Amino acid sequence: MKFRVSFFYGNGGKWIHTDHLYHKRYMLMKRSNMKTEKCDHVKEIRSVKPSGSGCKECLEMGDSWVHLRFCLSCGHIGCCDSSKNKHATKHFHQTRHPIIQSFQPGEDWRWCFVHEMIVH
Repeated sequence: MKFRVSFFYGNGGKWIHTDHLYHKRYMLMKRSNMKTEKCDHVKEIRSVKPSGSGCKECLEMGDSWVHLRFCLSCGHIGCCDSSKNKHATKHFHQTRHPIIQSFQPGEDWRWCFVHEMIVH
């Protein structure tokens, strides 16, 4: 049986209208992929100190950011992709340091740019 369902996602307050069965299949696939995929880049995580308390480049430019990300290879603090400058992603492209961690209070998730997945 197919029917339309609305889902509310994220802090941006977006309503997503989708086919319920499609959404269910997608979420099951996503969960199963997250369980079976392994990221070998976790071995590149180092014990590093943050480069500061804000986005290094934004502070130098006198600009602002939305959220911060912490490079687990060198300690660089950069702004997220929701920020207009996207310095954390630019740092990855310049250095190929694969894993970042949220630098937001109360968050500890990690992301591998290479595999485009959450890592533990």
